[in-house]
Amino acid sequence: MQDGYAGDIGDYGKFIFLRRLREKGLSIGVNWYVPWFCDDKKGNGRFVEIPEKYAKYDPELAEKLREVSALGRTVKRLEQMGLVDGAAYWSDPITRDRPGWHAAALEKLPGAEVVFLDPDNGLLPGSVKPGTKRSAKYVYPGEMADYLLRGQSVILYSSRRRKKEEEYFNELLLTIAAACEAAGTDPVFFGAITFNRYSVRDLIAVSTDPERAAKIGEVIRDLMLRGGICYRPDMNNMIHLNGRNEK
Repeated sequence: MQDGYAGDIGDYGKFIFLRRLREKGLSIGVNWYVPWFCDDKKGNGRFVEIPEKYAKYDPELAEKLREVSALGRTVKRLEQMGLVDGAAYWSDPITRDRPGWHAAALEKLPGAEVVFLDPDNGLLPGSVKPGTKRSAKYVYPGEMADYLLRGQSVILYSSRRRKKEEEYFNELLLTIAAACEAAGTDPVFFGAITFNRYSVRDLIAVSTDPERAAKIGEVIRDLMLRGGICYRPDMNNMIHLNGRNEK
């Protein structure tokens, strides 16, 4: 997440989801995954204000995000707007000491039942080498597994790569499953919801807690009833994470 995109249509989708999770009684933590560099200080070309036709889904949220845009787009300002009641945030930039930065993030977000990971791009693919500048735009699979290992549920932001939907999600599932197996944890839930206005963005949920997983699934289904701003990917022809993907 970079300052230049704070308050745009992408944040609208993220926070609609997080606010609904909070309404279910789940405590929220946010790790912004701010890179140490900024390659688009003004958000040129991709920043999109929330159009009026979509503001109806959460008018209060839309107004607050427009205020962020008007006052100056920064991650810190998003934190200050009170978008999710009681949320904890970690906004220190990723450093070249990636293990140290990750350990500090874990210490900052110990009590959140759901941790939202918000990198620029998504989960680190095999084509990107850890430790490179480009890797700062991704969550390492082992980092995601560390949150799951201590009992927290994870929502991962991912910008859709140019692949067929089934192939894209299968690759994510295999990567998550391998990371969890290596860490010795056993997820019981994998679900996803896609916000496809102006750019395709997926919010991918993984949980080891059945009760919490049920609440996340309820939120996904509730959002689908609204229609118009998001959809749920068809998981029927995809591999299953331990045979228990969300239906």
